[in-house]
Amino acid sequence: MLRRGPVQCNKMKNTFVSELEQWRRVAGMRGVEASDHGRIRRNGKLTAAGILNRQRRHRIVARAWLGLKPSQYVKFRRGRSCRVSNLYVCSSAQSHKRQTARGEAAGTAKLSEDAVRTILALRGRMIQREIARRFRVSRQTVSDIWCRRSWRHLRRKSRRTAP
Repeated sequence: MLRRGPVQCNKMKNTFVSELEQWRRVAGMRGVEASDHGRIRRNGKLTAAGILNRQRRHRIVARAWLGLKPSQYVKFRRGRSCRVSNLYVCSSAQSHKRQTARGEAAGTAKLSEDAVRTILALRGRMIQREIARRFRVSRQTVSDIWCRRSWRHLRRKSRRTAP
């Protein structure tokens, strides 16, 4: 059901709800409506929360406007805007296909996978600063590799040798 609300002022964000903004009820959520601009209101009042009833805002908007089902994924076309025009529904396979490139495929990587494996193997044998100089990266990069904050997709080689 489409509704057009009167012009209201949202004091929290100092923004206005325009008369051109359209609202739809969210199925299964009593008193909750989502606009095509990505805003949510509950019982007629705008909510500033990004999460409502353990659901993120983009999922609530997609549920109202795109007919999202619990087994489906919602993705952003560009940026993180929750406008309906910026959202699309996809399957699990499509969601995983669109993931960002990691490692050498990222295009901005300074290290190769072999170099990262060498850095992992040097843990405990050299200090981070020396390894960083050797590979011409920052000490923080070496720390991130060791703590698995970056390059975590690489499997560690087991130190045991087979008999």
